[in-house]
Amino acid sequence: RGRRTVNGKIQLRVPKDVIKAKCAPFLRRGKPAHLPQLMSCTPFDIISTYGAQYRGVVQYYLPAGDVYRLDRLKGVMLTSMLKTLAARHRSRVTAMANKYKTVIRTPSGPRRCFEAKVEREGRKPLIARFGGIPLTRQRKEVINDLP
Repeated sequence: RGRRTVNGKIQLRVPKDVIKAKCAPFLRRGKPAHLPQLMSCTPFDIISTYGAQYRGVVQYYLPAGDVYRLDRLKGVMLTSMLKTLAARHRSRVTAMANKYKTVIRTPSGPRRCFEAKVEREGRKPLIARFGGIPLTRQRKEVINDLP
């Protein structure tokens, strides 16, 4: 279907097929499931893997007019990540959510995200994060490839 364009200009949008394709690896029978290949990894590695994949897709589509559609991807990936952590720790999903959730300060205000830290002697701790990126259109977004 054709869509109206603003002033007749081409506009970036998030295709539904892209959302389905990006959600597919984290779904089993249409519902979010844990990833067995990450069961042997540390919580830091699990959160950093999910966070990097999510951040890559979101940062690409931030200039899109309908970036809010990626909320479906966020929900699927978040549930899959928490289920993977729960399966690894042999615990419940809510317990993992409470254990790893935190609030960070961003230029657009405080954001809830999930993070794991690895403490190191004499150096800054390593931090892996999932979430914390607002799904609002940013017209002049500079892509940041750092975690």
